[in-house]
Amino acid sequence: MRLERGGVQAELTLGGTWRDPQVTLVGQGYGVQASAEVRGTAVRLEAQRQGVRFSAQGALDTARYQGEVHYTSALFSGLLRFSGTGLRYEGSGYLVSHAYLKQAGPLRLSGEGTAWRLTWSGPTQVTARGAPPGEFAGPSLRPVTAK
Repeated sequence: MRLERGGVQAELTLGGTWRDPQVTLVGQGYGVQASAEVRGTAVRLEAQRQGVRFSAQGALDTARYQGEVHYTSALFSGLLRFSGTGLRYEGSGYLVSHAYLKQAGPLRLSGEGTAWRLTWSGPTQVTARGAPPGEFAGPSLRPVTAK
């Protein structure tokens, strides 16, 4: 089945058997190309847009997943690999700034649901937090002291 509306195009394909169903959705629009595939209890997602590439795979029966995000721009480039179960997730990788505060260092992510914490360590440590709706959590900056 194909759908085209505005700048969005999508195609849905159903296949497999009752015991091993397969559903594939491929689409593009607003500068994003994305695909999703469900085969039995396995799920695979991929999306990309200029400078950003996301891929993830997981299992519906265990609610476990893993994936990675690649980011490249004139200001930053980096990689974050993540995994989780249910609403809890964590990840690690690196981030390099190419302008202003030029530094490179490890990147760490942890969270549950919409509450998250992202820390980038280098000569200066940058921490950002996200909170559930109605709560406030702002970014913080602090220099990392040499030991």
